[in-house]
Amino acid sequence: SHLCHAKYHAAGDFHLNVYNAESVKTYKNLGFGSICLSPELNFNEIKKITALYDDCEILVYGYIPLMLIKNCVLKAIEKKCCENEKEEFFLKDRKNEKFRVVCNKKASCTNTVLNSKPLFRISDNLFLSLFIPFKYQI
Repeated sequence: SHLCHAKYHAAGDFHLNVYNAESVKTYKNLGFGSICLSPELNFNEIKKITALYDDCEILVYGYIPLMLIKNCVLKAIEKKCCENEKEEFFLKDRKNEKFRVVCNKKASCTNTVLNSKPLFRISDNLFLSLFIPFKYQI
């Protein structure tokens, strides 16, 4: 059955983990109007999918969420909840990489940990030149 009614447009974000043309086909058959491909795909994989479905979206820049934590990270570490904090805070891994932690105050202080390095496809002119007609998410 279809997810969409005439007045609504279902958009599939990168969280759907669309890795191949078969996934795009399945979501299109379910009624999705737009689908964002997985940011983990390389140039050749994207090219293969968009040869069949030229209306896909791709992420070109951003810090990709790595995990959602249902408890307040700051409260577990420093005994104060991030709901009351105005500053950003980070977690460090064994390589001293800093991962930004975003506090969602409206969702009972759930935290989202973002990748330490941004996805950055804007600087690759060859990559972008092939996708000018496509939709982008930044």
